[in-house]
Amino acid sequence: MQTGYPSIDKPWLKYYSGETLNVLPTGMSIYDYMRQCNQNHLHDVALLYQGRRITFEQMFQEIEIVARALVAISINVGDIVTLTLPTTPETVYLFYALNKLGAVANFIDPRTNITRIRKYILDTNSEYIFTIDKYSKAVMEAVQETRIKFGVILSAKTSLPVLMKCTYTMATLCAKNTGFDSISPTGKLFVSWKQFLAYSNSIATVDSAAFCANRPAGIVYTSGTTGIPKGAVFSNENLVAQAVNMSNAFFIEHRGRGCRFLNIMPPWLAYGLTCAMSTILCMGMQMDIIPQFNYTKFDTLLLKHKPEIILGVPTFFEEVIKSPKLKGVDLSFLKAIIVGGSPLNIGTEEKINAFLANHNAKIRISKGYGMTEMCAATTYTSKDACNSLGSVGIPMFLNNVAIVDPDTQQELKYNEVGEIYLTGPTRMLQYLGNEAETQKIFTDFRGDKWVKTGDFGCISENGEIFHRGRIKQIMIYEGHNVFPGSIEDVLSKHPAVSQVVVAGVVHKESINNEVPTAFIVLQAGYEKSASIIDDFKAFSLIHLPQRDVAQAYVIVDAIPLTSNGKVDYTTLKQIAIG
Repeated sequence: MQTGYPSIDKPWLKYYSGETLNVLPTGMSIYDYMRQCNQNHLHDVALLYQGRRITFEQMFQEIEIVARALVAISINVGDIVTLTLPTTPETVYLFYALNKLGAVANFIDPRTNITRIRKYILDTNSEYIFTIDKYSKAVMEAVQETRIKFGVILSAKTSLPVLMKCTYTMATLCAKNTGFDSISPTGKLFVSWKQFLAYSNSIATVDSAAFCANRPAGIVYTSGTTGIPKGAVFSNENLVAQAVNMSNAFFIEHRGRGCRFLNIMPPWLAYGLTCAMSTILCMGMQMDIIPQFNYTKFDTLLLKHKPEIILGVPTFFEEVIKSPKLKGVDLSFLKAIIVGGSPLNIGTEEKINAFLANHNAKIRISKGYGMTEMCAATTYTSKDACNSLGSVGIPMFLNNVAIVDPDTQQELKYNEVGEIYLTGPTRMLQYLGNEAETQKIFTDFRGDKWVKTGDFGCISENGEIFHRGRIKQIMIYEGHNVFPGSIEDVLSKHPAVSQVVVAGVVHKESINNEVPTAFIVLQAGYEKSASIIDDFKAFSLIHLPQRDVAQAYVIVDAIPLTSNGKVDYTTLKQIAIG
């Protein structure tokens, strides 16, 4: 019997019925699970790196060597090892070798400032660090006054094919400071990757650590858009559950083993670690590694690599559809394009789908929704039937979603807008060393622990989730809630609009000191003028009530982005203020 409450009725389960579903295993590390998934496919390609093919068998051999070297330098169960690395084959080997030993990978963006890198090291009490040569000088400075006693400096050229190694440009990809095998200026010992691997010769073999429930396996840091970044701690159970979730979603659309996946997402993001690395390898896909991604060159990567599966944030694909390099190019090799990490407005979604159709791709863009605290993706549009315009799909098989009134904490019914609550086995363990913030984001609801997302949304009778915006970004204008996403959805359909972001900007004449402001990048051929802004206003009033439209319009050359490709709202608002 239907109750009218989505989280109880779970109408989305109809999309999974009749499918061969992966069952959630218990008592396994993510390394053991990944190995089990591929033990009968050792000769399949696991990693692609600039033309070099690395099979699962070769990858497992490298993981074993790295594990032996880690044991030789005294890394034990529960040790937290800091990795300030992009995705390279060595990063993959390190993560799984650490996991095999029961140690924890603490991922930090190497582009982060020195003070913050030092803080993350101190917070975890790390004694070991692995970094990339390009950022080794900054990392050497960051480890001062920490417990770091041993460091390893990798090069992006290590796993390149022989000929490419010979032409590798150190001035471009590496920092000048690559002085290995010596005491650094900080008094810490740093060695090269080759020298680190040599330690493995003193260890004959290593066994997997005995499984321990809820033992941390990885740490990634939130983006900090709602405050100071926090370290989200993931367990093996979290990572395995996410792999099972995504496997089931992909199997529904018949995507899986052998598909070429272009990995442009860095491992220091939950999106990159859980969805783009550990899950993809558990599914037996070929992970095509791009260590340093520039979204303005995405078109070149598509032409060169011809991937079948791509995962990214909306801004990446907004650039692709504008590319003159892709004019008339056949993109029928694409089997799935997945967007997440930040909202995709309806107008842009329609433009991307039209672009795909015009380039012979037999797909529509797929969307997902989640957050770092839930191992990234929690929902996904795995079938056209649950891929309506504006939706972010249905909950993944093991997860649950509820819409809750933020004032009464009572669950809302279908199509009613409230705060999105998430739960399931991908829910993180905690924020590292921050019990107060952990308690703020977790809440007990209907006898289980749920994550309060801070996002508004609703669920249709079809089981699809529709994201309406972050609560903190929703503006109260003249006593009425104004949803930025609704304005963006409308303006993005205007023929003169290439990109649009709506934000509240302080204005002295506003009752609440905040005015809904539309920041617009114009399509080629259109120029900034008073008349075009008047046109935007008139267009908005056709589709929205007067109280729900933008009250100010700012034409910009480009939408400012963070280093991870998300909208930089702080910079955006400064542009309006002048």
